[in-house]
Amino acid sequence: VKMTTTASGGTPFNGGKMNHIFQPGRGHYEEGFASPAAQRCFEDPNSIATLKVHGECCLLVKQRPVMTRTTNDVVEGEPAEQQQQQEQDFEWIFCTRLDTKGKPFPPNHVPVPDDGTGVQQQPAVFGKHTYCFVPLPPHYVVGKGEKTSRPGPDTYGAIRAGIAAGALPDPNDPTAPDFITVEWIGKKHQGNMDCLEVDHAITVHGSTIVDIPVRTRAAVEEMARTVSIEGVVFQDGETGERFKLRFDMLDDNSLFAERSKQKVSTPDSTSIKPNVIVAAMDKTTTTTTTTATTTSSSSTTSATEEADGGEN
Repeated sequence: VKMTTTASGGTPFNGGKMNHIFQPGRGHYEEGFASPAAQRCFEDPNSIATLKVHGECCLLVKQRPVMTRTTNDVVEGEPAEQQQQQEQDFEWIFCTRLDTKGKPFPPNHVPVPDDGTGVQQQPAVFGKHTYCFVPLPPHYVVGKGEKTSRPGPDTYGAIRAGIAAGALPDPNDPTAPDFITVEWIGKKHQGNMDCLEVDHAITVHGSTIVDIPVRTRAAVEEMARTVSIEGVVFQDGETGERFKLRFDMLDDNSLFAERSKQKVSTPDSTSIKPNVIVAAMDKTTTTTTTTATTTSSSSTTSATEEADGGEN
């Protein structure tokens, strides 16, 4: 498996099950850490914290498109090397995550990928959860008239825009990874807490770093009351394992929980915004998206990213 580093500098998230930092109860955290590994990761100042975005966990997997001819076919007037190049082209296939909860995976499923560590840190099977990914057709459209939703065209348009902006690698670049996990966000996803103006967009997992200078439970509980984000994902600097911290489970009166009760999201529904990749609609939009994405993705956001019901 060819890997790429995230903004946090660690191995990529593979979309498997992610454990909590603190011991989960029914809708809240109990006293104590979920495991010694979680405690070590949380208290280690070298472990990186990234934004847990409120959306749906999805996968970009590098595959060759289905060809209508074999390498032995000859097309009149087309150079042989051009035909060979077409056979070798890769593209990003967008897949949504499916939890079958013990039932068989669908025939067209994509397995949760190996994260490259040799030991799948975020497993595909955990308790009652059995995860896989299912490809989304590029032309998939649902609804009619004003209620039409274009998840396929919008999302694949965002992927093309991300490649053009440098926010996503070209799948045919020799250094491109075999997979990238993203969060599917927008008006049609999880209440659109980030108040996006588009139905479907993506953000790369681990692309927004959150500064947490004091690593104590009291400190993050205070943060939950003053900073409106779904939570934070910590990655162990040595093992690469990830652990999630949900702010609504830290404090029933967390700012994110309170703002989640709004019927319509507003720009201040969340305090820290993810690096969003959207489909470019025109030349002006392309320029704006390119600048915003490539600039913000390399910066660190100060906060003076993944429980069930969310993405991981």
